[in-house]
Order: sequence, then structure tokens, then C-alpha cells
Amino acid sequence: MRLKAILTALVVAASLTAGAVAATTKDPLRIVLRPADVPAGKGTRGYLPTFDRALRPLGLQTKTAYFAYNLYKGTTRAKHVSGMVVVTPSRAQARRVYALLKEEAAAEAARTTRLASLGDQQLVTLTREHDPDVLVLRNTVVWQVGIRALGLEAYTRVQALKELRGYARKQKLRVGSG
Repeated sequence: MRLKAILTALVVAASLTAGAVAATTKDPLRIVLRPADVPAGKGTRGYLPTFDRALRPLGLQTKTAYFAYNLYKGTTRAKHVSGMVVVTPSRAQARRVYALLKEEAAAEAARTTRLASLGDQQLVTLTREHDPDVLVLRNTVVWQVGIRALGLEAYTRVQALKELRGYARKQKLRVGSG
């Protein structure tokens, strides 16, 4: 009898957890980087309805959220960490959104490089100033994280990619299985 009660409790807990995860992935604002993910960062996050409306004529139904944080280190160094999460109803739509964003990112980049796998597909780009961006497709979610050096000192390529890797891992954890 006691074993049956324990098993019932476990099944109920598992179904509640699965429901919470499903609800989380439908709202992109819940999975963008938060202030706690960006220590000492001051900034904002919210929805991007204009982006969603721009994709509707292409037959894409999306829900998009963004984040943008500034981190200051002394008087000569600062960085801007920003990005977005786009949630789609299907993998096919996510692939189309990814292809559109990838084309735009590749056209603006000075060069591309690699990072450890963060999703099903990804593109890592660098500007001439070594400011990195990563664009990732993970199931029905497309996400992007970028870092910009602000102030008098610029990043080296190695520093930029190290910074990007840290924030990208945090975003990957928030997105989960997409």
C-alpha cells in the first residue's frame, strides 16, 4: 500500500514537472538570459512583437523575446551582452527562421569560427573588432547571443570567444531541449 502511494506521488510529480517544462518553452521571455545570468549587468528584457509581425507575411508564426545587459568594469572597459529567443510551433518553421537569420548574420560578419555544439545547427561570427555572435537552432527554438566591447579597450579574439562561450552555455541551459 505504501509503495503504491509513493509511485502515485512520483507519477504526479513527473507529470507536473513535464507540464511546467512545456509551459516554459512556449514563452520565450521565460528562457532568455536573466539578470542573474549576467553578473552585475544592468539592462532589460521583453517581447519583440515587431519581429514576429515582420515574419508573419512569410507564413511564420513566432513568439520572440530579447535581452540586453551592460556590464561595466572600471572606467575604460565595458561590454554589452544581448540576444533573443524565437519560439516556433514546429521544427520546419524554426529551420526557416534560422535560415533567414543565418543569411543576414553571415552577410554582416567579417569571419566565421567554431564553438562546441550548442544545438542542432549553429553559426558563430566575428566582426572586425572581434565582437562575437552565435546563432543556434535547437528543435523549435532559435536563439542568438552576442557581445560587444564598449569603451576604450577592445577584446582579443580569444577573450571574445571565451566570453561568448560562457553566455552561450547559460542560454543553452535555459532553452533546454527546445
